[in-house]
Amino acid sequence: MIAGRGAVPNTAWLRGSTLALGDGVLCDDGCVTALLQVAAVGDVAGAGGVRAEHWTSATERARAAVTNLLAGRTLATLRPVPCFWSDQYGSRIQFAGRYRAGDTGGVTEGELSDEGPGDGGFLARYEREGTAVAVLAVDRPRPFTRARRALGRAVQTATT
Repeated sequence: MIAGRGAVPNTAWLRGSTLALGDGVLCDDGCVTALLQVAAVGDVAGAGGVRAEHWTSATERARAAVTNLLAGRTLATLRPVPCFWSDQYGSRIQFAGRYRAGDTGGVTEGELSDEGPGDGGFLARYEREGTAVAVLAVDRPRPFTRARRALGRAVQTATT
């Protein structure tokens, strides 16, 4: 089992400002705060009520934030798929999505046994009520990237 614990965003320097704070700087799905001239991206941004603690979140959300700042209102929104990876003992472990207890899943590429991944690694997909919600890969970076992008497109379609 792999367990991860998030970080606490450093918003102490913003206390006393007119920005709404909670688990980070609170903003809409376009990274815009209640002050239309202020946007937040990265680990500190609680965009749409969700903080995504990964550098890809900052790069993906930045385009929407800039578009919205220039427009003076929220035109572009983005709900990035949370992800992480780690290189451990010569293997790359990658995960994207939001897995919850009760989701179903299985290996769709490669092999996984009681001894661990096969020589070529594996890719597993997880579903909730027939909808893809997460993907896990060990030593399958290209298939993982494709699956992550497909998951991201599905999330964007579902939220627009």
